[in-house]
Amino acid sequence: MIEEIGEVLKAFGKWDRFGSGSRHPNGGMTNAEEALFELEDLKGAIDVYLPDVRAIVHRDAAMAASNDNAKKS
Repeated sequence: MIEEIGEVLKAFGKWDRFGSGSRHPNGGMTNAEEALFELEDLKGAIDVYLPDVRAIVHRDAAMAASNDNAKKS
């Protein structure tokens, strides 16, 4: 995920510096196309991690609630 975030930042940095339609001198995708490609990669990484992160957050919240109820008893 961290690698993908870095690539998104790099793509948008090029977009900001050179414009959305600019390409590398040797050709390839435009900066806008590169940004879209990297955002899609990031979305894929998010889709992989999101279920696990949600499960951990819900588990931790349930444990905290259980601990709070035990303290009140």
